[in-house]
Amino acid sequence: MKDTPPTDLLACPATPAPFPGDASATIPPAVRAALIALATAYADTRDQLLRIIRWHEPGACEGPR
Repeated sequence: MKDTPPTDLLACPATPAPFPGDASATIPPAVRAALIALATAYADTRDQLLRIIRWHEPGACEGPR
């Protein structure tokens, strides 16, 4: 590749904290479906970003996902 992306674009993304394991909530089905769609889209985008970063710098961002 002729040009390397700026360093900030190749920074490993932070992993968000999960929901508390001891919490509970009643979520209407439509809201639950929207939350699942958002979480899935975020995970797909994060995976794509990690693939790009690792393509530029093999071994980067290793560790728990």
